[in-house]
Formats: sequence, structure tokens, C-alpha cells
Amino acid sequence: MEQIKERITSFFSDERNVLITLILIGLIFWSYNLNSPLLDFHSWRQTETAGFARNLYNNGFNIFYPQIDSGGAGPGYVEAEFQLVPFIIALLYKIFGVHEYVARLVIIAFSMGSIYLLYKMVRMHYSKRVAIFSTFFFIISPMELFFGRTVMPESAMIFFSIGSLYFFDKWTEYDDNRSFLFAIICTTLAFLVKIPTLYLGLPLLWLAYAKYGKRLLFEPKLYLFTIVTLIPPAMWYYFAHSVLAQYNSVSIWDLGSGSKFASFELLLSPELYMLLFTRLTFYVFTPVGFLLFIYGLSLKTKPKDYVFHFWFLAIIIFFFVVARGNIGNNYYQLPLVSAGAVFVGLALSKIYEKNNMASFGLIAIILLSAIYTVAPFYAQNTIILSAGNTIDKIVEKDALIITTESEIGSNPAILYYSQRKGWTLPGTLWSPSMLDSLKNQGADYFVIAPQLSLLNNINFSTYLFNAYKSVIGSNFVVFDLHEPSDILSSPNQTVMNFKGSGALIGGYIAEPNNKGILNITSYYKLMGSKTNYCVLTINFMDLNGNSLLQESFLSSELNPGVIEKNHYVLLIPDEIRPKISDVQFKVQELDVQ
Repeated sequence: MEQIKERITSFFSDERNVLITLILIGLIFWSYNLNSPLLDFHSWRQTETAGFARNLYNNGFNIFYPQIDSGGAGPGYVEAEFQLVPFIIALLYKIFGVHEYVARLVIIAFSMGSIYLLYKMVRMHYSKRVAIFSTFFFIISPMELFFGRTVMPESAMIFFSIGSLYFFDKWTEYDDNRSFLFAIICTTLAFLVKIPTLYLGLPLLWLAYAKYGKRLLFEPKLYLFTIVTLIPPAMWYYFAHSVLAQYNSVSIWDLGSGSKFASFELLLSPELYMLLFTRLTFYVFTPVGFLLFIYGLSLKTKPKDYVFHFWFLAIIIFFFVVARGNIGNNYYQLPLVSAGAVFVGLALSKIYEKNNMASFGLIAIILLSAIYTVAPFYAQNTIILSAGNTIDKIVEKDALIITTESEIGSNPAILYYSQRKGWTLPGTLWSPSMLDSLKNQGADYFVIAPQLSLLNNINFSTYLFNAYKSVIGSNFVVFDLHEPSDILSSPNQTVMNFKGSGALIGGYIAEPNNKGILNITSYYKLMGSKTNYCVLTINFMDLNGNSLLQESFLSSELNPGVIEKNHYVLLIPDEIRPKISDVQFKVQELDVQ
């Protein structure tokens, strides 16, 4: 046992081994669900980023003209941050093909780089133990645990932000021209990738003051640094706003429905401060981690070490300046993890000096809390995936589609997974006139997922089903804007191949086509005196009577005493198609009054 302990101690006495171990730990955590669809938490941002990458891959790698899928009938150029991350992903698509794991590995690579840079920066100011604890907390923080592998530019932003401060810090310490050059590169790229990183100016200013004092105003290199790091971002954002913004109403300066910036009334709202406290306590640090952060913050330190305090303060200032954006997007607080990790590391190091097992116990509690907090974030939106994959097989490749994913959101996920271009239309904007306007711009189909959202606007739902031919999937519906509704068509008894019961008269089911698409037509006649909905459940059985696949479909609104027709579509997986021996139908009325 003593020999094993000595070997472990000897192995970790080499800081290179420590760093490799920490990086491998991060890789293990971030590799969870590596190739799963980009339909977990914040799928809108992930599929938008992946859409940028795929459009670069498909359209010639012109990084200066980023294209979104939701650009309607136009080219999709959009005012956006400099799309470095999608460009790197697109280059790798050229080698490995378009896969989710390729995009995620790019993000994970940036996160692993952040581990290295954060460790090295903390190590410049504190002991090896503090650096280890700080970096390990960075990995297992709830927000970093999840967002460290999501296909968004945030991981690159964190990497370049830490690099900016680390290399600038190193330059001020050793007057190293190489570090000065790296600081310029990292700072410039941080500003380009995410404009909010301008808040880095505060901790950078502190590092400059710690080196030069009041003489900093007369130091030529600092003016050179400022000019060189600001010119490329200024040029890019001017170009994006003056040239690219004319193609699309989407802007990096708003949320799509208003400014991201705070108002005076919002800053006086107690709810804003409660939200910040909640995010810090549960998502940035965990409750135990937050207490350790407070403890670490209270510990005395050298003046130059206040760079971490100013870094954290700068992000808090950003939170209040861009309050609306921070309320709507919790990942805006992700930079607080890297800035605050050192204070947790300091606290754990102090505790370790008195009771090493206590520090390990606290780390275990933080890790378990983090896993518990972010576990729901990994849940997949299977409705969107089903809608996207089905549309990709039943709709023409050049068709323009309108998609709706929620009442207020503008999620391009259906566009991404259907590999189509078009528009995102929040439920709050639903109206016949809006639909007519988009039809005049070239829209061919209107896709609503989940279909249940139509129940929030019964009048519009009735209009859609009565005006346009519809195809219903498993909790999504597609309206063909060029075909009139056939919902009141009478059944053709000669082609009906199954009988129903209750409100279901019967219908016909076709063999799956070569794309695995199964088409089902059903006829309903509702008894009683009020309108209602039916849920049709279809169960596919094998020779032994075992269920291979079961799917449920929501009907259109049905009127009493009237025969009404619904088209259903289902994507049958290749592996179960040959095994299907029988199909069973069950209908149930759904009272939504």
C-alpha cells in the first residue's frame, strides 16, 4: 500500500501529469452523449451554430458571409459574431463528414484548452494545490459540466478569455514578447467570437496597473495592445452591421423581441437580484460551492492577485448592463465559472490544510449537486427530431418551410434537422395574414411541433385544417400551403383496408416506401353534440405478438356528425420493417374543453 501511495505521489509531483489527468477528467465528463442530436438544453443556439457550420461546408467556406437556415427565401446572411467556431467545425466536416460528434469534439477541445490555461494562470499566483482545486471545480461546475460540450461559441470564448488574461499576466510578470503576442491574439479572438468579452478590459487594466502603476498612461505597449486588439473586432462588427444586417432582421444586439440591455425599472426589480443569486447558487457554484466561493473571496491576497476579483466583478457588471439577455439565457453567466473557480480553489486548499478528507468530501458533494442540477439538461426533444427527419423525407429538397417550436421562441432546430431553409414563426405571431405574407415570399409548408401547441389557438387551428391539406406526424403537423384541405373528403370504401371502432370509422394504410415512410389515412365520425379530438394509437406487432413500435397521433378538431379525414405519416426504422406482422389500431377521444 505504501508503495502504491509513493508511486501516486511521485506521479503527481510532475505538474505535467497533473494537467494531463485534469484534461482527461474533463474529456470523460464532456464526452457524455457525444453523438446525440443537438436537441438538448438550448437546442436553438446549438442548431443555429451547427447550421452556420453546415452552410459554410455546403457553400464554399466564406467565413465573412455567415448564413442561417432561418433566412427565409433570401441567402440567409446575418449580422452575427465572427463565426470562427463554425468555420473550424466546417473544415472538419470536410474530413469526417457532417456529424454531431465532430462539432462537439471541437467544443470539447476548447474546453480542454481552458483547463490548461486556467491551471497555468492560477499557478502563477497561488500554489499547485490551489491550481488543482480551482481547475477541478471549473470542470465539475454545473454550467461547465454541461455547456463545456454544447455546440455553441461559449467554450471558445472561455478559452480565449482565459488565454487573454493568462498571457497578458505572464507578459506583465516576465516582460515576455511572445506572451505579449499571444495576449493580443487571444484578446482579439475573444472580442471577435463574443463581443461581451469587452468586459476583459477591467482585469486587463488591473494587471497593467499592477505592473506600471500611474505610469501605465505613458506606456506605448499598452496603447499598441489596445489598438491592435480593438481594430479587427471593430472592423468585423461594422461590416456585420452595415452589410450583413440588410439581409435579415436578426441582430446580435437584441433578443429578437427587444433589446438585451437593462432598463432602469429592471435594475430596481428585486426579481433580478434574486435571479442572479439563484443562478450563482445552483448553476454556477452549487450551494456548497457558493459558500466556498464566499469563503475564498474573503481570504487575504497580494495586490496583483486581485485580477481574479476584477475579472469576476467585470462579468457581474456585464450581467446588469445586459440584464435582459442574461435573464433569457443562463449560459451568459458561464464566464463566472472560470472567474470564480480560483476562490473555490483557495477555500478548498485552506480546508485541505486542516482536514484533507473534508475537502474531498466537499468536492464529492459539489459533483453530485452538479450532476443532479444538469441531468435534465441532457433530455432530448424527440418531437423535433421526428419532425425534422420526417420532413426531410417527404418534402421537396428546395421547399421553403415555416416552423414553429414554441409560443415565443424562434428555434431553427426543425429547419436544421429537416435540412431545409425557411422561417421560424413564434406562436404569438400566428395569423392568416402572417401566413399569407410568408406564402407570398415563397413559403411552401407550415410545420408545427408540438402539435399540441395548436390547442392554445383553436381558431387558427381550425383555419389551418380547413384551408390547407395536412399531414399529421407523431405530435407534429405539416400543412401544404399550395394544396387545399381535403379534410371533408368522403371515404373510398374500395381502398379501405382497416376498420375502426368508436369515432374511428376506418381507413387505409400503405406499405412503407423505400424511404421508410408509412402513410395512413383515417376517417372519423364523432358522435355526441360537441367538437372534440381523437388520439389514434398504432401498434406494430411481430409474429409472436410483441410490440415493435407504438406511436400516437392527435387528430384535427372533429365536429359531431361529420365524416372527417386525417392523413398520418410515420417514419419506420429500417431494423423493424421486416419484422412487422400485424398492425393494431386504438382510438380514444380527448376532451380538451
